Amino acid sequence: MEYSSLGISEPLFTITEQAIIIFDIVFWLLVGLLTLELVIAYLKIRNAKSFVKKYWLEIIMLVLMPIFVGFKILKISLKIIKQVKIGKTVFKLFQKMKKS
Repeated sequence: MEYSSLGISEPLFTITEQAIIIFDIVFWLLVGLLTLELVIAYLKIRNAKSFVKKYWLEIIMLVLMPIFVGFKILKISLKIIKQVKIGKTVFKLFQKMKKS
């Protein structure tokens, strides 16, 4: 799984198979809606050069969305790991302060 690539032996929290399916459905629904929006925009303009010139950013976002979904999940996981490490360090500092 993804957590093993981060060097963690167990996941910090479990995500059910149903949640993964729901997230996938929502994601692909959004991609579909964005695609539909671009198709409608193209049908209004009917000129490929003008369309790309006006909507180039939306086109790039739509193409790159599936690629960056994995990076977003990784980013969230890394934030959680960072928080846990900070908490662990703070806990150790408090333990040392108690002993002193």
